[in-house]
Amino acid sequence: MGEPIMTTDKAMTEIGAVRVGDSTVRFQIASGGDFALLQLSVIGGDGVEMFVPIHASTYRGMPSVKLDVFTSRERDQIWVRSSWPDAPVLAWHRLSTETAVTSFGEVRLLGTPFPEVLSGGPVPFPDFDPAAAIRLATFYIHEAD
Repeated sequence: MGEPIMTTDKAMTEIGAVRVGDSTVRFQIASGGDFALLQLSVIGGDGVEMFVPIHASTYRGMPSVKLDVFTSRERDQIWVRSSWPDAPVLAWHRLSTETAVTSFGEVRLLGTPFPEVLSGGPVPFPDFDPAAAIRLATFYIHEAD
C-alpha cells in the first residue's frame, strides 16, 4: 500500500498541452507542502478530464527535465519521453482507454489531480519506434533556484 502524499497546501502549475485526435492532453505539476506530482491529463470528446500520475517528487519542486511528447501515426497513442537518464520513457497511454503505463506501473486514469495514495512498480512500456511516431511537442521544466 502506498503512503499518503497529500497536504492541505495544494497548487497546480500548467506546463503545456497538445491536441491528439479528439482529445486534449495537458501536462501539469500538482504540488503540496512536501511533494510534487508530474502528471498528464486527458480531456476526451465528452469534456471529462482524467489524470495520470507520471513522476513523484518528495519535495515541492520537480527536477529539471525536458519532456518530448509523441503520438502514433494513427493518433491513438501517446508516449512521454524524458531527458532523465534513468527514466527515458515516463508514460504511455492509448487514448479512449481507462489505463496508462507509468513509473507506477499500469494505472487507472484518476478523477483528481491530487490522489490520496500512489503505489505500484515498474512494468515494461510498449515498444516505441521513433520512425513510426510523430513528435507533438517538447516541454521544459526548470527547477527553481
